[in-house]
Amino acid sequence: MDAIPIVLDCGGSIIKAGFGGDSEPGIVFPSTGPKLKKDIESGFDDKRYISKFGPTFRSPIENRVITNFDNMKRIWQELFTEQLQIQPEQHPFLVADSALNSLENRQQTLQIFMEEYNVPSFCPAFASSLALYNAGYTSGIVVDSGESNTDIIPVFECFTLTHLVSRLDVGGKHVSEYLKKLLNQQGIVLPGPTEREILREVKEQIGFVRGDPSPSDDEEKIFLTHDGIQLCIGRPRYQCTEVMFDPNLLGLQCQGVPKAIIDVLKVSDQDIVDVLADNVLLSGGNTCIQRFTDRVEKGILIHNSTQLKVNVNSPPNRRFASWVGGSILSCVDTFKDLSVTREEYQETGLSILELKSY
Repeated sequence: MDAIPIVLDCGGSIIKAGFGGDSEPGIVFPSTGPKLKKDIESGFDDKRYISKFGPTFRSPIENRVITNFDNMKRIWQELFTEQLQIQPEQHPFLVADSALNSLENRQQTLQIFMEEYNVPSFCPAFASSLALYNAGYTSGIVVDSGESNTDIIPVFECFTLTHLVSRLDVGGKHVSEYLKKLLNQQGIVLPGPTEREILREVKEQIGFVRGDPSPSDDEEKIFLTHDGIQLCIGRPRYQCTEVMFDPNLLGLQCQGVPKAIIDVLKVSDQDIVDVLADNVLLSGGNTCIQRFTDRVEKGILIHNSTQLKVNVNSPPNRRFASWVGGSILSCVDTFKDLSVTREEYQETGLSILELKSY
C-alpha cells in the first residue's frame, strides 16, 4: 500500500499542512510558529497568541517564497515531529509554490527535502493551478490575495502563463496597516504585543468591503479584545479594505484588483481569452473579507471596456483553496508524473526540476 502524501501550503501569514485526500488541512498555524501551549501554573491566557519559537521569531516566507531557510526548517521540523507526527522519509510530499518563485529557490527546497529529510518524492506545484483544482477547473484567472501581495495569474489547461502574471504589492497586511492608521486617527491605540492579532480579528469579524453606500455601513460595532479592551468601530470597518481597490491610499504604486484583472485579460491571447474571462477565481484568506466578491464584480464592470463577459467565482473554502487543490492532486495519477522521485534526483540532480512541467 502506497504511503499517504503530505501536502504543505506555506504562506506568509499561515502554514497549512495535512494528508493528501483530506478535505481540509489538519494543521493550521501562523507562519511565525505554532502557539505556545498553555502553562497552567503561570496562568497564561490561552486565547492570546505567543509563538512556540519565541517573540523574536520572524516568518521565513514572503509572497509564498522562502526568504530564511533556517527558520523554515524549524517550522518543517515542528510539523513533522510534533504536529503531523510522521517520518518524512516514508511519505511523498506536495508543496504549494509561487509561480514567480525562482528556480534557485525551488531547487534549494528540493535539495533539503531530498538530502535532509530523505523523502521518496517531492512535487512543487503552483498554488494557482491548485486553487483551480479545488474548484474543479483547469483554466481561468486566479486572483490569489495573501498577506503581502495579490497575484493575478492566468492558467490555461493547467499551464500557468507566468509571462502574463501581474503582482500587486498589496495584501492583507496592508489592510491591517490602513486599519491601524484609521483607528489611530480616532484616538484608538492598540497594545503593542497583541496589535497584529487584534487588527486581524477586527478585519475578519467585523470588517467588510463597501459596495453601494448604505446608512447601516457607518454603524458602530463593539469589538472585545482578548485583553478585555472594548473597541467601538464604525467607518474604519470598511474604509480599511479600500486599499485593495485604491492602493494609493497607502502610497502604494500599483493598481487595484479589478483594474489589474482587466489588464491581464487585455494582453492574453485572443484564442483563449474568453476561457480565462469565464472563470476569474478568488483565492486566499484576504478574499474572504465580507462583500469582497461583490466589489470585484462591480469594479470589473467599471473597468471592462471590452466585449468580454467576465465571471467571478468565489469558492466557500477559498481560504484553503491551494491546500485542498494539492490534496486532490496528490490522489490522482498525474501526481506521480509531476513528482521528482529519489531515483530521478540521484541520477540528474537539481536540474531535474527544469525537465518537469509545472
